[in-house]
Amino acid sequence: MASLLFIHGACSTGDIWSRQRRHFPHGFFPTLPGFSGVAEDRLISAWANWLADTYPHPWWIVAHSLGGAVAATMVRRFPDRVAGWIAVGTAPLLTVNPSLMESLTTAPRQALTEISQRSLAPTCSAALRAASRSQILRYPIALARRQFAAAHQFDASGWLSNILPAKAVIVGRDDRMVPVAQSQRFADFWPATPVHQIADAGHLVMIERPNAFDTLLATLLPDVLVRD
Repeated sequence: MASLLFIHGACSTGDIWSRQRRHFPHGFFPTLPGFSGVAEDRLISAWANWLADTYPHPWWIVAHSLGGAVAATMVRRFPDRVAGWIAVGTAPLLTVNPSLMESLTTAPRQALTEISQRSLAPTCSAALRAASRSQILRYPIALARRQFAAAHQFDASGWLSNILPAKAVIVGRDDRMVPVAQSQRFADFWPATPVHQIADAGHLVMIERPNAFDTLLATLLPDVLVRD
């Protein structure tokens, strides 16, 4: 049976998939290592290699945001090991706003607060907003900077057409970190890959609308990975 591998994004850990752990009990939910000795422009490759060395293949991958860059790199580098994958809140290019990159150095607490605010839809609950802010303010700022720098340098537009397409792209309709229009650029490379928009959800669609997200995901994954 394939391994079901969930890959988180920046300023996050494997715990971002806490609701999915209940629905997909056979999944793996790793937290990516910091790799402090690895150059920023090599981090995505380092994470891809680490996951490939750590988890048994073949893989079905569900990857969020920066994790989508890692997943695409795995698909490119290890094509015979990937059974399929699903991209969540990500895009072919993950360009980061220069002012946010600067703020991560000059005013990190303010930058992390902004990331937390922009990651959630305006309709999300006050409790979820407070929990998200509390979590992100505990995140190591040096690691956050490196993750966003790695994302900023990622550009798969030159090779996406040559790899296994994602089976689907899932986005929150109100995503302000990776807007829907950016995710829809996958159609330039994979015209047959559908983009599913979940209403009343932002960048953290898997925790904002977990029931809608899990129900959709279950229809996209092989049955053997969904059953208890």
